[in-house]
Amino acid sequence: MRIQFNITDNEQVFATSYLVADRTSVNGIPLSEAEAGYVLKQLAENDLAIVNRYNEIIVVAFADRTKGEGQFLEQCRKRGNEISAIMRKEKIDGITIVVTGNEADASLALAEGLALGSYQFAKYQSA
Repeated sequence: MRIQFNITDNEQVFATSYLVADRTSVNGIPLSEAEAGYVLKQLAENDLAIVNRYNEIIVVAFADRTKGEGQFLEQCRKRGNEISAIMRKEKIDGITIVVTGNEADASLALAEGLALGSYQFAKYQSA
């Protein structure tokens, strides 16, 4: 599977990933009231919450900023890897990364996790 990262103004994408640093708030994420309640319940128990709409999948990922910069960025990479597995399972080719707040380092780490998680060595694999 080939994943391509694009920076675009087009909001018509199939998958959107939101990285949050607070498990108790989904402010700024376009969710219905029922979806927001579901996401908050999932984030209380897990680090990922998935909302599967008819025309798109929304993934909300949590990374804890209070554990230090290095651990926070590693959590972002791990969330990217987990999102990559979801994309592979759902056969999604593109994703938009949205980080709540102004944290370019977090979006880069999440993209790194996505890229590393999507790598497959298939040179000697038979058809």
